[in-house]
Amino acid sequence: MSSLIRIPFQVPFGAYPGKPESATDPFDTRVNRYVHARKQQRATSVKRRQQFLALVDRFSSQLSAETAEAYLARLETLRYEIRKAGYCNQTLAEVFAIVREVSGVKIGMRHYPHQLAGAWAMMHGVIAEMDTGQGKSLCATLTACAAAVSGVSVHVITVNEYLARRDAEQFAPLYQALGLRVSVVLDTMNEDEKRTAYRAEVVYCTNKQVAFDYLRDRLQTGAAPDGLRQQLSPLYCAREQGPDSGLLLNGLSFAIIDEADSVLVDEALTPLIISSQRGRAGNDRIYATALQLADALDVNRDYCVSERERTIDLLSSGKARLQALGEKSGGLWRNCIPRDELVLQALRARHLFIRNRHYLVAEGKINIVDENTGRVMEGRAWEAGLQQLIELKEGCELTASRETAARISYQRFFQRYINLAGMTGTAEEIKPELRRIYGLEVVRIPPAQPSKRLFEPVRYTRSAREKWLQVVERVAMLHGQGQPVLLGVKSVETSNFLSGLLAEGNLPHQVLNALNDQEEAAIIARAGQPGQITVATNMAGRGTDIKIAEAALELGGLTVVATERHESRRVDRQLYGRCARQGDPGRVEAFLALDDEIVCKHGSVILGWLLSRLWDGRSLWGQLLARYHFALSQKRIEAKHEQRRKQVMESDKQTHRILAFSGRAE
Repeated sequence: MSSLIRIPFQVPFGAYPGKPESATDPFDTRVNRYVHARKQQRATSVKRRQQFLALVDRFSSQLSAETAEAYLARLETLRYEIRKAGYCNQTLAEVFAIVREVSGVKIGMRHYPHQLAGAWAMMHGVIAEMDTGQGKSLCATLTACAAAVSGVSVHVITVNEYLARRDAEQFAPLYQALGLRVSVVLDTMNEDEKRTAYRAEVVYCTNKQVAFDYLRDRLQTGAAPDGLRQQLSPLYCAREQGPDSGLLLNGLSFAIIDEADSVLVDEALTPLIISSQRGRAGNDRIYATALQLADALDVNRDYCVSERERTIDLLSSGKARLQALGEKSGGLWRNCIPRDELVLQALRARHLFIRNRHYLVAEGKINIVDENTGRVMEGRAWEAGLQQLIELKEGCELTASRETAARISYQRFFQRYINLAGMTGTAEEIKPELRRIYGLEVVRIPPAQPSKRLFEPVRYTRSAREKWLQVVERVAMLHGQGQPVLLGVKSVETSNFLSGLLAEGNLPHQVLNALNDQEEAAIIARAGQPGQITVATNMAGRGTDIKIAEAALELGGLTVVATERHESRRVDRQLYGRCARQGDPGRVEAFLALDDEIVCKHGSVILGWLLSRLWDGRSLWGQLLARYHFALSQKRIEAKHEQRRKQVMESDKQTHRILAFSGRAE
């Protein structure tokens, strides 16, 4: 019978549960992950999903005649049965029914069928693809509660602290009513506060925070994650340092990843590194000399810059010139290998890293900006002297150079969770990669109701100047009609530029970017009011729920205006998803220029040449050719990023194999 089908959810045991590093042949590992993903696909078929939803409805109708005390008592009975025998469809359906009833009473939100379906899919260890605005955060509470009831420690992982704090606070009454502790882990917490927070049954945190805290635990326990040293570590630390010392996490049992494509794919371009401070004696002068030598070289004669590939190459004339300059400087600068590498790094700092795009300068410090989320990456720094060279370029006080103490890629980190699942609105394009790297299948969950989102034809212009003039003109028209407008841009630099144009047009507006992220909640709260204009970077993308005022809905809802294409089609789709949520009306408009950065750097040279000479702005073939050019540029970048992620993972595995001989953790 369908009600007795087992749910492939593992209840781990041990002091610090987690999957060990795979020692099998890489080919066998890929095959096993592919087979596992196919099993997930069969287990979450449409027929089985419908049978499960009918089962939940049956239990819900039974609960409606009982008191809250009665079904909470029933939950305690189920808790014992689940910990003893695990989950089957029947017990999971009954738990879901109880959670849904309690949710309706405690927070005024009762789970819809599509949310039940998404949570059921995640209990099978898959990525649930649900359209934006379908209540994924509420959906995650079902999976988190069901897992926590079985005695599993649950990490609900999201892309930023704003969302983690918001969801933990919003859903706390639900968890507490079910007898579950809930907490949020923030970067500002000290170790004792984090340790206490991680002991809760349900923990909301960011991907960076939990990964770095895991690395800190690994530094403390050494190379054997499941060995005796790790299990005795809390006792040892308590004796040596006090009762509140010990490991931060209590293992990697279950991760529910919100915006899974961003965390598992976009964030996986760079490894996570914990570094320790080294002395700085003499380094200031070395970096200053490197910048001086770099400034003495001429672009295209001594070196060439490829913005498309984000690389800089020294030419033979440049190497000869550096040799001559190095002889004059003496010492280190006579050695060609360290000299050329330092000068190349200085050239990268000069040409490839742009203020208000890749980093901000605030209070005399360099703050790196995450290009995927538009947010400041607190506590992050570039390595190999790049951080110090950029600080010197901007006239900031130089920080001490650092050496790597531990490192791990996101791919290897999330593979160590015993149970892994996630949800997102944009996973279709990366299904093969999720299956190949993580063994995760993507299951599409139909929306509760058809979307009312309208897409206007893209408006192409010959130049960026024409584009911005059209954008301001269109925003002025929408503002005059009383419609709220969200303008999506890629960087802080562009948001400031567009803000200046709107100010010149006497259009009142608000700006959301990494410079004022502390005002995010207030800005988002106003963004859906009639006539409100909001300029935002990717910060107003994933997870942002803009509440549209009733008066604005009567005028057609929120209009999203995309002013440029992002490097990933998924990021564009996330921006579009800010409007027409949950059956509301809304519209998407896009303005693109043939000299936009994405096509100039990554597009086809031949297509660019054709469009620049034959474009008249009216012909159908020109519109189709421009559309293809932008799509081709995005696909090229996505392929390049996928290759980089492969290189990061292979490099991380190689580093791990080397360190294994030395007994170090990572």
